[in-house]
Amino acid sequence: MALVALTAPVGFGQLGQPIPMATPPSIPKPLPVQVQPPNETARMLSEVLDEDVELGELNTQLGHLARELSDQTGLPFFIDQKGIAMAELGTDKSIAATLPRMPLRSALRTVLAPLSLRAVVQTDGLVITADFTELTRRGIATDQWIDQRNNRTSAITKALDQEQSVRFIETPLQDAVMQLSNQSQIPMVVDRRALEEIGLTPDTPVVMEIESVSLRSLLRLMLRELDLTYMVKDEILQITTIEAAEQNLVGRIYFLEATGLPIGDLGHAIAVIQSTIVPDTWESLGGPSTMVPLLQGQGNRPALLISTTTDVHEQIGDLLRLMREHHVGPDPVVDPHAKAEPPKVPRRKPEQSGGMF
Repeated sequence: MALVALTAPVGFGQLGQPIPMATPPSIPKPLPVQVQPPNETARMLSEVLDEDVELGELNTQLGHLARELSDQTGLPFFIDQKGIAMAELGTDKSIAATLPRMPLRSALRTVLAPLSLRAVVQTDGLVITADFTELTRRGIATDQWIDQRNNRTSAITKALDQEQSVRFIETPLQDAVMQLSNQSQIPMVVDRRALEEIGLTPDTPVVMEIESVSLRSLLRLMLRELDLTYMVKDEILQITTIEAAEQNLVGRIYFLEATGLPIGDLGHAIAVIQSTIVPDTWESLGGPSTMVPLLQGQGNRPALLISTTTDVHEQIGDLLRLMREHHVGPDPVVDPHAKAEPPKVPRRKPEQSGGMF
């Protein structure tokens, strides 16, 4: 009997014909980063942080804090203006503390931690900057939309969380959307062209009576009956078809601090999301959505760049928010040189049809 070599795993369908099965793809890895070795100043500062100092009464403004600390300790301190801005602080923020004798590391933590700031050893001195682990726990600097203004998109997201009540009886879709837009004070439009492609029009009647639910849930319930969905694009909430939404994916960067996901192993984060959030939407299973790790290295934040629909983005945001709410302490750190089992990604199950083999 002749043997047939197969280049991919197979299943068997109608009349025993082989059906290729999807092979899990390798998860992309960030490019290696050359870490700048510490110079003599950085090594000295790392040692000094564990020495006792007595700063006494500290009463100044954030903009003058670096000079004040430099004068008292004789060490080079600097302010990271961009980091301060990302922490949503102004240079006129008042700093007041009484600091008895303690290690410099502890003194700095006492002053800076309440502001979600920290002091970082760099090659030219101690830099006061944002503590992104604490900021993300407060819901600050958790993500960044691509090609959209974060403030406008955030306003729409907050409006979607507001409770609404409606009573639609054979109400044209266009009128229902207009009413919801007026109630929520966010711009909404109906994608007429997309609706026409599946045989609907803006006059398609809507029937719904519901009280005190989030606008997000209301829209999902209302549009599900029509096989429609919504997406946030061009700073407007658009009512459209599922197919159109999958052809107009939106990019968003997710920062992963304070989630409990291991730092240094973005493949694990990818596997968690792909296996729990609409698994068949991802490229690995033939779907339209993509996810790639961003560069990790000295000074870079652990992050994923995800391109998918608005609905899937909302589910990812909810998952990461829940993980932050239930995670305490520092994130685990993976040794980049340690060997570990590669994370598993979902596999599409073979379709079963016809007879048996």
